[in-house]
Amino acid sequence: MKKNVLFVMLLSGIISQTFAQSSKDQQSVFELQHNPFQRRFTFDLGKRDKMDIEISSMNDLHYLLNIDSIVQEFITDMEPLQDSILREPSSRRIEYAIDGPNLKRISLVKHNPPVSNFVISFGEMSMLKVVQDTIIINGILPVQPGGTLFNKKTRPHYYRISFFLNDLNGLGTYKGHLNEKLGRLQEAADGKWVLRQDGKMYIKSEPDISAQSKRGYSGGSTLIAVRPSIDVQNYKNYFVTSLSGGIAFVSNKNLMHKEYFVGYEKHFLFAGDTAGKIKTFANNFIVASYGQGAIDPYTKKTATLYPFISLGYLVKRKGDFYDKHTFKLGLGQFNLFGNYTKIEPTLFFNNFFRGCTPSLRITQHF
Repeated sequence: MKKNVLFVMLLSGIISQTFAQSSKDQQSVFELQHNPFQRRFTFDLGKRDKMDIEISSMNDLHYLLNIDSIVQEFITDMEPLQDSILREPSSRRIEYAIDGPNLKRISLVKHNPPVSNFVISFGEMSMLKVVQDTIIINGILPVQPGGTLFNKKTRPHYYRISFFLNDLNGLGTYKGHLNEKLGRLQEAADGKWVLRQDGKMYIKSEPDISAQSKRGYSGGSTLIAVRPSIDVQNYKNYFVTSLSGGIAFVSNKNLMHKEYFVGYEKHFLFAGDTAGKIKTFANNFIVASYGQGAIDPYTKKTATLYPFISLGYLVKRKGDFYDKHTFKLGLGQFNLFGNYTKIEPTLFFNNFFRGCTPSLRITQHF
């Protein structure tokens, strides 16, 4: 055992319940007093093996690009305990906390299942382990600046790496590939995310990287986003195309999604003049909207009904298609394909709900 490493061994006895496969199901022995993690990503390693990365911000990912060396350090430090952990068919949970170069803590929990399972292959019987092994590595990143301009403090940034493996002895086989996986996440995290059938989001260009929400946000997030879109709708007997854009303030907290939007819509209508030539008439609306809905990652669907209200006002009129002082009111949205496509019932009116004209608007976000 290395002289510069102090092991504080917390060996727990047999427990009567199945190991949790995520930090939500079973509290970590070395749990921090508060949850500093704002991002969480899951990597599919193949053969049902998975790796979770939890960090405070995407800037922290830079310090984990050497994850192969972190894993190698863990494997080296675990060598003196091989006799304690190599008992089949026990499932094992190992927590490994790096408190500094000269202090590391290890917790080892072994679970002997009350039911024995067997498999017969080519006439030979062997015991079958049905619960995966769990390895959790906690650490502190280099100190980063924090506080305010007049109160410059330093604060540590933590990270947590969790492995869920069919056999913890297979961890070493992933060395040499983990750095590359984190590098791909760093390059593609700002790309397009797609909703998967199990309710999680994954990076379209990197389908083996997933998260509970876009860009790995967990535990709530607030952001400002630019929302360009193209739209088609009907107005009376006209087919109207439009371009939309604006700023959205999005909040995802306490399992509730809220979105405030302010922007514009430029409606294009087409009609022939006295000479028979087709002319384009552009009419501009300013629009404000609000929507909210519950976030339930376990029941997400590709099609959802979204509580939503929007109000627009005609600020630039061209042609006689729209009456002066026209308003447009949208109530409710039907969202498709990960919320990129939206169908919205709309009502056009003027002078306090006179001249009402129903419409159906289809929006495609970029």
